[in-house]
Amino acid sequence: LAEIVDEAPSPERIVLSRQELVILQAALNRVPQTHRRVFLARLDGKTFEEIGRQFGIPTATVFSQMVKVMMYLRAAMESARR
Repeated sequence: LAEIVDEAPSPERIVLSRQELVILQAALNRVPQTHRRVFLARLDGKTFEEIGRQFGIPTATVFSQMVKVMMYLRAAMESARR
């Protein structure tokens, strides 16, 4: 039994992950609603083309908004880690 690896996350990892989720949710709440809707649609598995059709915007705009949201969320995480 001593050689069996426990793949469950440690209590510390669980706490850290929950804190990261709180930070990401707060940051996402500060993103403009149109950008947030695009981001969430992409998380739901929709393609850039599908999102563009859904919201009536060009695919390039969808991509641009996704990049902006992802950069913003990354910066929020980096800032929180300092």
